[in-house]
Parts: sequence; structure tokens; C-alpha cells
Amino acid sequence: MSTAVSPDGNRIATFGGEGQIIVWDSQTGEQLLTQWVTEYGGLDVAFSPDGSRAASAASDGTVRVWDLNAPEEERLLLTLSGHGSYVQSVAFSPDGKLLASASANLIRLWDAETGQPLYTLPGHTRVVLDIAFSRDGTRLISASADGTARIFVLPIEELMELARSRLTRPLIDAECQRYLHVASCRE
Repeated sequence: MSTAVSPDGNRIATFGGEGQIIVWDSQTGEQLLTQWVTEYGGLDVAFSPDGSRAASAASDGTVRVWDLNAPEEERLLLTLSGHGSYVQSVAFSPDGKLLASASANLIRLWDAETGQPLYTLPGHTRVVLDIAFSRDGTRLISASADGTARIFVLPIEELMELARSRLTRPLIDAECQRYLHVASCRE
């Protein structure tokens, strides 16, 4: 089971093996809403910075984004897929523009409004257990079952500039596509 506290501290969300997100009033314990997500069970839940949305990470390999203020039939905003295995962790960036999700040995970054996949960040050799954005949103931190933690520089353009500055040889086009997410390194 996973829990999250809304940014204003007024609500608590839980998500677990029953496959439902339940949002509770943190002061009274009253159940505010129940949203069925998946029969496969949930692994993580996170509130958006403004508290109006929640993202769920499920063992069915999807991330779903919910509008917590909408009627039940209109709550589901986005279903993000592409991990290929269960999604262990999910996090919104501090400005709410990015959504990160982690599974297997990689992290995916999504546009939090449109669901457009932006980047895939590989690097761990075993499952990524947890992810979090730095308070200023310039870094994404991950922890893995392989015993490592990684810090990814954001925005990605800054990371690409850092990578280019450390090159000891020119990259071939296949490396540019894989690591820098550009078609060619030739300008």
C-alpha cells in the first residue's frame, strides 16, 4: 500500500492491493472519494502540487492521472503506458508540468497535462524502487534495488549540455539518438 498527503495537508490518499485510490479528510478521517483503478493492485500514488490531481502507479504497467474534483465518470484524465512491467513509483514535478514514473530499470518522464512521453532515463540494473523531484525541480532522484541512487539533471537540455561537455570523442548517430534523444549530433 502507498500513501500520499496533499500539499495543503487536508487530504490523504491511499492506494493498495485492493486496486482503489481512497482519498480521506486528514482531520476527520472521513472518506471523501473512492476511485477504482485496477484489479491488479496499486503500488504508488502522488498528488499534483496544487492537489487537484492524483497519479497512480499500478502493477498492470500503467500510470493513470485523475482529476480529484471531477465527477466519478469524468475523473480519469490520462492513462500512460509503455513501461512493459509494473510501475513502482510516480511523482509530479514541483511545478506540476512533469510526471515521472519508474519501473524495471528505467524512469519515464511525461508531460503531466497531455501524457506525451518526453524522455526515458535508463541506468539502473535492477528495479527502480522510488523517485522524487528536488524541491526546485532541477533534479530527479531515483533509488534502485541494485543498491544505487542516481541524480538526473533537469531540464533535459542542461543534462544534454553536461553530457556533451564530458565527451572524449564524437558520438555516432545511433548514440545521439539513444542517449541525447536527437536524430544526429552533426550540426
